[in-house]
Amino acid sequence: MNKKFEYDDWVLFVDEITSTVKVIKDGESRIYDLKDKIIKAEQDEDLPMYVDVHVEGGKYYSFKFEDETALIGDIYDENEEHVEPFAAHYFGEEFE
Repeated sequence: MNKKFEYDDWVLFVDEITSTVKVIKDGESRIYDLKDKIIKAEQDEDLPMYVDVHVEGGKYYSFKFEDETALIGDIYDENEEHVEPFAAHYFGEEFE
């Protein structure tokens, strides 16, 4: 099952079958393979720039749309303790 979340010009798709997350901003996209079975995905109602994707085992991946171009991703454990970052990408910027 696919779920779609939107925030300003950001679009995030969660594919529970392939355990992937696709983020699109201004025609550019990034795909994240979470490798673990996705249990649920939800967007924070009070802070809609956050989308959390929960996987088997209790951990979750937090995607944050920051400023106008930055995507930040962090992994949290079942106790909501920060484990490690997994994504930091600036859309629309090329690095050489």
